[in-house]
Order: sequence, then structure tokens, then C-alpha cells
Amino acid sequence: MNKRLETLRYSLGLEWGELAERLNISRAMIGFIRNGKRKPSAALLMRISELEQQAGGNPVAVANDTTNWRDRALLAERKLLQVREALDLILKGTAKLNEAVK
Repeated sequence: MNKRLETLRYSLGLEWGELAERLNISRAMIGFIRNGKRKPSAALLMRISELEQQAGGNPVAVANDTTNWRDRALLAERKLLQVREALDLILKGTAKLNEAVK
């Protein structure tokens, strides 16, 4: 997780305190996570992955620590939700198109 946070911080051009602020956690919490004294919550992992996407990173490729399985599961769940939302829009559009054609 330390390498992942460091890469994110560098990509965004932020100081540690600024990264903590963007993640809505304290600078001390960043230190605890980096040192392995605390594990990030699922919500924090989601915020980290969102910032990585904004920075143009690939969260799955960067994750290579003991929480890797958790990161991947959260990202997969998020991607599935996006696919479901897109599918719902397509189905609604198709239904409207069918109604218009009748």
C-alpha cells in the first residue's frame, strides 16, 4: 500500500498532507497505513482508486500488497455496477425506440 500511495501522491504532485486531505483522512492515518499499522477501509480504498483513475493510473496494476485481493474485488464490484447502469440505459433506450417505431 505504501508504494501505491507514493505513486498516487507523485502522480498528483501532492504533499502527504494534501493527499490525506484529498482522501478525507488525517495525515497521521496516511502514516499508519504506509507503515502497515492500519489497513485502509473499503471506503478509503474506493477513494484511492478514484484518485488513481483521475491521475490516469491503473489501480489494479499498481496494487501489489496484501490488500490486493480486496482492491481487486472492490474495483470489480464497481465496474460491474457501471456495466449494469449502462445496460439499464441501453434497455430503456431500446424500449423507447420500439415504442416509437410502433
